[in-house]
Amino acid sequence: MRKCFTLLPLLLSLACTGGSFAQTGPAPRADSATRPVARYLEQERALEEALTMHDRPAATNWLAGEFDVRSAAKPDSMDLDSWLRQELASTKGKRLVTGLAVREIDDLAIASFFLVGGNAPDAAGVTQFVVDIWRQSDSKLLARFINRTSNTKATPIRPTGRE
Repeated sequence: MRKCFTLLPLLLSLACTGGSFAQTGPAPRADSATRPVARYLEQERALEEALTMHDRPAATNWLAGEFDVRSAAKPDSMDLDSWLRQELASTKGKRLVTGLAVREIDDLAIASFFLVGGNAPDAAGVTQFVVDIWRQSDSKLLARFINRTSNTKATPIRPTGRE
């Protein structure tokens, strides 16, 4: 009888927590990216890495032949060769892709994000809002739209808890 009273609390505690033992593998992360966000974040970062490293062939692999860029700073669009020449000549510092969101429509993917860092002496403070249009079938960038944000303070990559 005495064993019954000592086993009863143990069995009850196991029964109450049994559901937590049923889970296999790690718990899902709250900040996990969706499949399209993960895919295009990888592609955007690879393109930025190629530009930072001044690797024209690697950068060209991501760009469609009909690629063009429009910016609020310039009234005319730039074609692939002009933009690539400008980027490879001027990119001096690493730029970070943050806050990426993706919308897929048929064979197109529209990725919007902040590009932080870059060419200016205060590169850490330069933030641009970028909208890229990707063709999904061959993972080629068709068009880029760029606008420098009015907030010159860099967007934090991870929350600091002080926001």
